Amino acid sequence: MTKWRITEITHYPGTKKESKEYLVEKRFLGFLWWHDPFDDGMYSDGYFGSFDKALKAINDVITYPGTRKVVWENKV
Repeated sequence: MTKWRITEITHYPGTKKESKEYLVEKRFLGFLWWHDPFDDGMYSDGYFGSFDKALKAINDVITYPGTRKVVWENKV
């Protein structure tokens, strides 16, 4: 199941004033509904001017689990 998504919002499509912004959204409790994880109550900081900036914001937040390997073991 997808836990993050980027939604493209187009303002004034097909005109000279056409502009796009990208909203980063995350699943609430993993399955209920989508919400803006960067919303702090006063400002909605989940809106970005380009897809690359939105993707970078997600990658800055997501933590990948590290890998473990045994590099030395004392066998007696």
